[in-house]
Amino acid sequence: MCASRISSTMLVRDRHTNSANGACGDTSGTLPVDLFFMYYEHMARKQRGRPASRQDPVVAVRLPSKLKSKIGAWANRQDDKPSLSGAIRQLLEKALAGTIAPRQRSKGSRRKATDMAGREIDRLGDQSATGEERASRKRRLLSGPKEFRDMRRK
Repeated sequence: MCASRISSTMLVRDRHTNSANGACGDTSGTLPVDLFFMYYEHMARKQRGRPASRQDPVVAVRLPSKLKSKIGAWANRQDDKPSLSGAIRQLLEKALAGTIAPRQRSKGSRRKATDMAGREIDRLGDQSATGEERASRKRRLLSGPKEFRDMRRK
C-alpha cells in the first residue's frame, strides 16, 4: 500500500488502494493529506472584497454640486493641487485647527465700516452728555477692546 496522498483538486479517496485517484505509483501533483489540509486552511482561501488601500476608514458625504465646485476651485488655487478628497481633508483639518485666516478687508471697506458705526453711535448716543464725553465714548467704542485691536492688526 502507498502512503496516504491526496490531489489538491480531489478529496475523494479510493477505499481499496487508500489513495486519491486510485493509483499508488505516480504521486506527482499530489500532497500528503495533512499538508493538503494545512495548505487549504492557510493559503487556498481567497480574501473577499477589495483590498484595503489605507488604514483610515472611508466616510461618505453628500455634497451639493455648488459646494463641490467651490472645493475644486480652492484645490486648484493650492500649490500641491490636491484631489477632491485631499482638499476636503485639508479644509477640515484647517477648520478644526482654526488656522483659516479671516478674509482681509481693504482699507476703504474698513474706513466705510468705521464711518457707518460712527454715524450709528452718534444717532444712538446720549444727547444729554457733553460733546467731549460723547467723543470719548465714540472713540472707545470704535477702537474696541484691546484684545480685538490686537486681533485686527494681524
